[in-house]
Amino acid sequence: MTIRRATHNEIAIIRSYGDKVRDEASLGYLANSPYAAEELKGFNDYFISEDKGVIQGWVLVGESFDYYTSQTTGMILELYVFKEHRNRGLGKILIKSALSYFKHLGLNRIHLNVFSGNHAKKLYEKLGFKEVSTVMEKKI
Repeated sequence: MTIRRATHNEIAIIRSYGDKVRDEASLGYLANSPYAAEELKGFNDYFISEDKGVIQGWVLVGESFDYYTSQTTGMILELYVFKEHRNRGLGKILIKSALSYFKHLGLNRIHLNVFSGNHAKKLYEKLGFKEVSTVMEKKI
């Protein structure tokens, strides 16, 4: 297994899974949202886990400006591991690779968003991420 930057061809393959990944990560909340797809188009820093030419999963990283602290922060925009490769620690390895990348850039704060009920939230908490804000909704 190797963790490395995705090639242009691999990015095209990853993006072909966009609707499926968004639907799964948001537990259906963002199903068929054209706005969610547009939001990620400006980001191309994908790190993949691959073995013998087979993509097992990826993490998409970027930078953002945090208006609360007036600092640039790292952003983990997407984490995905294909079902047949889950429960092997690949998500943890990909997140740790992203954290190393941000540290190399000199960033000291990393943000990510996770939907309530997404099983990845437990992984993020185990890796030291803390809840900063909660968005609540009521349908009327």
